[in-house]
Amino acid sequence: MANKSKSFENSSESLVVLNQDVLQQPGRPRALTFEKHLHKLLDTDLKQLYTAVTRARVNVWIFDEDTEKRAPMFEYFKALDLVKILGGGDTDHDNEGKGFMEASTPMQWKKAGDKHMKQKKYEVAATCYKKANQTRLEKLAKAFITSEEAAREANTS
Repeated sequence: MANKSKSFENSSESLVVLNQDVLQQPGRPRALTFEKHLHKLLDTDLKQLYTAVTRARVNVWIFDEDTEKRAPMFEYFKALDLVKILGGGDTDHDNEGKGFMEASTPMQWKKAGDKHMKQKKYEVAATCYKKANQTRLEKLAKAFITSEEAAREANTS
C-alpha cells in the first residue's frame, strides 16, 4: 500500500497514513535520536502506558491535543492498526451502550473476594461476595468484621 496524505478538518497539518509494511522499510527516518539524559521522563511515561495497557479490560483511550508531539506514536499505532480514531461528533457504534468499561462477572467478583479475605480485608471481601451473589461467603466476611470489632472493644475496656 502506498503512502497517502490525509488532511483533517480544522487542522493545517497533514498526517501520513501508513500500513505495517512502511515500518519495515529500510532507511526509514527516526523522529528523534535517543539521548538518555534528555529522555528521562520517557521512562515514567512508558511505565504509565504499560500500566494502562495491561490493566485495561476493553479499550485504552489516549488523548493528546498536541498534534506535532503525538505524530510519531500516532503514526506507529496507526501503521499497526491498533487505533480507532473518533472525531468530536463521532460515536463508537460497536460499543454503544456498553460505556467505557466491561462489567465484572460473578466469578470475577468471587475471586476478588477470596483474594481480599486472604489479605484480611473483610469489608472489601464482603462487598465483592455481595456482587458475586455469594451470600454465605458475604456473611462469613461480615462475621470476621464483627469478630475484629469485638476484639478491639475487648482490648479497649
